[in-house]
Amino acid sequence: MSETNQRNIAYIVLAVAVFAAAIAAYSAISAQTSMAAVTTQTNSVSEAISSQTSTIAQSLSQNGKNGISEEQTLTVAGLGSVNLAPDTVSINLGFDTIAPTAQEAVQKNSETMNNILESLKTLGLDEKEVRTSYFSVYPQYQYDPEGKNPPKITGYQASNNVNIVTKKTEKVAEIIDKTISAGANRVDGPYFSLSVDAQKNLRSEVIDKAMKDAEDRAKIMLAKQDLSIKGIKNISINEGGYPVAILERAVAGYPIAAQAQLSPVPYFSPPPVLPGEQQVTTTVIVTYIVG
Repeated sequence: MSETNQRNIAYIVLAVAVFAAAIAAYSAISAQTSMAAVTTQTNSVSEAISSQTSTIAQSLSQNGKNGISEEQTLTVAGLGSVNLAPDTVSINLGFDTIAPTAQEAVQKNSETMNNILESLKTLGLDEKEVRTSYFSVYPQYQYDPEGKNPPKITGYQASNNVNIVTKKTEKVAEIIDKTISAGANRVDGPYFSLSVDAQKNLRSEVIDKAMKDAEDRAKIMLAKQDLSIKGIKNISINEGGYPVAILERAVAGYPIAAQAQLSPVPYFSPPPVLPGEQQVTTTVIVTYIVG
C-alpha cells in the first residue's frame, strides 16, 4: 500500500474518532439545557464531520483510480575515458646576455634571438606559431660583503624569451636542437596537449562511453532486485580537464649572475622526445526511473 493511501485512511479514522468524542461531550450537557438545542447542535457537528469524511473518502477513491504511487529511482555515476596522441606542443626558449652597458647587452641579445628565429623558419614554423613572451634589461650589482658601501653596477643583463605553440609535434627534437645551436641557453618544455578542435571531436565519444558505463552499472544493481530501467529522470556531466598547451611561463627575478654563468658550454643533441598519449575523462551522474 502506498504512503498516500495510508495517509488517507488515517484521516478517516481520525474523523470517526472526532465524531464519537463530539457525541460523548454533548451527552454530558446539563439536563436543564433544552433537548431541542442539544439535538440541533449535535446534528450540526455530525453533518460537518460527515461532510469531511465523505470528502476524504472520495479523494481516496479517486487516487486509487488514478493509480498514484511513489516513483522509484536509482542514481549511478559513469566514467568514460579516451587515450589520444597529443596534436599540439608548447616550448619556451630564451637567451640571456650580460654586457658592460645596457645598450650592448640588448644588441647582443637581439643578434642571438634573430639567429634563433631564423633557425625556426628553416623548420617550417611561421610567425603565428612563435611569439615573444618576455623581455627585460636590468643591472647586475656587486655588493660590499661588509655592507659598508652601496652596491655597484657591474654590467647589465638582457633576457629574451619566446614561446612556440605548434602542431608539428614530430619536430620537437629538431626545434630544441636548432635553437640551442643558434644560441638559446634556456629551454622550458616541451608541453604536449590537445588542440581545441581535437577536444571537440573527442567530447562526444567520451560522454557516450560514460553513459554506457553508467547504464551497465545500473543494470547490474537492478538485476539483483528483479528491476529494470524504465527511463531517465536527470543527467549531469562533469567533464575532466583536457590537457592544454602552456602558452608561456613567467620569467622573473633571475638571481645575480656572473659572466661565467652565461658562457657557452659544450652542446650535445637532445635525446628523442616521446609525446606518448593524453587521457581525457568525463563523469556523468544519471538518475534512472526503475520498476
